[in-house]
Amino acid sequence: MSGLLCVFDPSGIPQDVPRYLSALRRLSHRGPDGEGTYLRPQIFLGHRQMSLGPGPGESQPLVGLGGQIAIAFDGRIANRRELAQELAMKGHRLERASDTSLVLDAYVEYGEGCLQKIEGTWALVLWDERTQQLLVSRDRLGVRPLYYYQGAQFIIASEIKGILALDDEARIPNPRRIRNYLPGGLIDDWSDTFFLRVRPVPPGTALTIACGRVTSRRFWTLAPSTDRALRPAAVLKLLGETIDRDTPVDVDVGLSLSGGIDSSVLAGLVTRGLAPQDKRVQAFSITPPHTADESALIDATVRHTGVAHRYVPLDMLDYSRTLDRLLDAHDEPVQAAGNLYQFVLRQAMAEAGCRAVLVGYGADEIFGGYDFLAAPFLVSLMASGRVIDSLRFAAGARTFLAAHPLRILANGARDFAKSVQRGVWETAERIMGWQSRWTQNHGLALVSDLLAPSNVNEEIHPPTAEFDLSGLGSGHAFFEALLACFRAHIPLLVRIEDRNASAHGLELCAPFLDHRVVETALAFPFHEYMKGGSNKAILRRAAAGILAPEVQAQRRKFYTPGNNAYVIYDVLRPEFLQMLESRSFFDTGIWSRDCKNLYLKDSAQRARSGVWLRVYMVQRWYERVVLGKG
Repeated sequence: MSGLLCVFDPSGIPQDVPRYLSALRRLSHRGPDGEGTYLRPQIFLGHRQMSLGPGPGESQPLVGLGGQIAIAFDGRIANRRELAQELAMKGHRLERASDTSLVLDAYVEYGEGCLQKIEGTWALVLWDERTQQLLVSRDRLGVRPLYYYQGAQFIIASEIKGILALDDEARIPNPRRIRNYLPGGLIDDWSDTFFLRVRPVPPGTALTIACGRVTSRRFWTLAPSTDRALRPAAVLKLLGETIDRDTPVDVDVGLSLSGGIDSSVLAGLVTRGLAPQDKRVQAFSITPPHTADESALIDATVRHTGVAHRYVPLDMLDYSRTLDRLLDAHDEPVQAAGNLYQFVLRQAMAEAGCRAVLVGYGADEIFGGYDFLAAPFLVSLMASGRVIDSLRFAAGARTFLAAHPLRILANGARDFAKSVQRGVWETAERIMGWQSRWTQNHGLALVSDLLAPSNVNEEIHPPTAEFDLSGLGSGHAFFEALLACFRAHIPLLVRIEDRNASAHGLELCAPFLDHRVVETALAFPFHEYMKGGSNKAILRRAAAGILAPEVQAQRRKFYTPGNNAYVIYDVLRPEFLQMLESRSFFDTGIWSRDCKNLYLKDSAQRARSGVWLRVYMVQRWYERVVLGKG
């Protein structure tokens, strides 16, 4: 993990190094072990370094080709051996051994095409003085963050706080993002932010900045292609290799362990597949009050794997102060109370001496973990003439869907009949509930009484798909739904996981978000994903030998543990009521004058708790970040 900051203007920038250093040091939590800068008339490039290896690491920005190229890089190259061999064969001396120097040499050889050669996770900013161009890029799934802003100069930073430190005009809120976020917590860190003129660098994309213009070109698109010879064991092997490659050695690593199968698979892999002298992994869990208690399943995994483990206590948690710290770390509102508890969990890991965190997020989105995917899956089975598989699915999904098999089949037949009339994508979209969840009729209706009148475009936009499904043989309804879920959830997860980790100086290791794991997971025939009525059937089969029996048998989907109603209606109630009556609340121009009465009414019914928690977070974000009163 590193912190990157760039200020660029082809006509020249102020040579104000102290000001740039002050902004760069806002990112010191991402790189507490070193600092480097590069200054030219047109550009300042700054880098904050974290060292996880035995040595101090290579100083950045790195300069090459006789001083004509400079690069600041945050990430890990997964295919470094193969890439180094290829470059050596082309005459590169490769005197330096770092990932950054390898990327620099690859750029010298291939230009922008080097991005297609690199595998791993990264964010990079590269200045080429020969062409007077700035190349900015983010890895295929956007695991490493990078944002840009065009004001008096271009400003590029790993986190938005680096941009805000240099230009107050960047603080202007994005009203459409706020309105998209309030109903269901929609966060899209691939295309938008809560600041009107701050944009994320899109994943899998190269941005070229020259002559005051930004040119965008995609170098990768997720294109599932069915491989009927693929077996679940390949997934487990690839996950093990990813953990072994990406998890730092000779430092303590915290595993975020829940009762679900995703983190339990990781616990099994790190205790049975990796050398203990290289990987020092200990598991941490949190069980928030007034939420589903997963401790029995967590304890089963601990007994089964023998992983070192501790529960993080919450007795002394100051919710208000911790939410403020959470907002400061993210620079933007977060989705739900579960994010707060994961933030506390990362803090406990850091206090225990961990330097990295291992998380299981992303498995639900690539293996089919959600109950709303069951309907398009059954439609796809029926559309493919898989009658026996349809019957087995209905029988096996009784627990997962909490419905009688006959009702499951009847609903599936109805949806299939409508799919013939309406078309595959419209059916998948309707089944998943995107239309009812994110369109004006439902999403804005859920929050319209809380908002002040506005001339903002009132349509709520779901994330747009960025996939190529032409390689699929069958199961289009299921894959459309699965990838719509992927597109909506992954940008949210990567932002939350990166900020929660970086706020505590932890390197993020998310093996399910490795692009090769994603591509492999999405290459199975569609009928394997929820085979026999089980969610994540492929992963369950792959991990049968390393999961505790209790976890393997659990069919219910676990969500990130949280308790929106408890937090907003009980813990924060006095503070929130005071906020709803304050002048600063209405001075934002966002909220209706009737919010207090509406809150009291909903509180009595424990209704709209997630919405009200997001109202609280937007207001605190506005005061602390937009107005700078944090």
